[in-house]
Amino acid sequence: MTRTVVAMPSSWCTDPDVLVRERAAVFAPHWHYVGSAVPVAEPGTFMAADLGGLPIVITRDEDGVLRALANVCRHRGLHRAPGVEIDGDAVRLPELAVATVGQLVFACADPHVEPLDELLAPFLALVRDVSQMDVARLERRRSIVHVLDANWKVVAENFMECYHCPLVHADTLPGYGSDDDYVITTYDGLVTHRLDRDRFSWANLFPNTQLS
Repeated sequence: MTRTVVAMPSSWCTDPDVLVRERAAVFAPHWHYVGSAVPVAEPGTFMAADLGGLPIVITRDEDGVLRALANVCRHRGLHRAPGVEIDGDAVRLPELAVATVGQLVFACADPHVEPLDELLAPFLALVRDVSQMDVARLERRRSIVHVLDANWKVVAENFMECYHCPLVHADTLPGYGSDDDYVITTYDGLVTHRLDRDRFSWANLFPNTQLS
């Protein structure tokens, strides 16, 4: 049987209307990494982030609870208005889903999204098995930002395949060759990669988060 492989139209990477639809249908319903938990470790602290085009605020309230809020004003800047009654519950910032994996903070625009710990459970188990590493004990040492002049789908796809690994990752995957066991396992919203010989594992969290 012959299979025909059809590439997606180039407009899917350049048309602004496609991006608008992606933000609603692809980004909004899923978890995204938004930053380190270090800046919001203490009550009263906060940090700003971007959630697939949606500006958000991550804050630690006075009770020590981590919260994510859509940073979009719903009351046109009113804090006090003499002679006008304001319903605080009606104008408060919408609350989003937020969760942590060790020092990593994730958020989702859908407050009813699947719990992050359940979604990442296969990968966290893989990390413990392959690297004997407790993710909760990791600490941030530095942050590096790369600005890529490419559509997000191109970048995500590049990180989901490892045909290039033996050729261009000689330092990060030393000795990796065609005879090594390279195992890819797919789950709902998660793909894990395992290379036993070099004790290396990583995951693709849909749609565009990579964990290694």
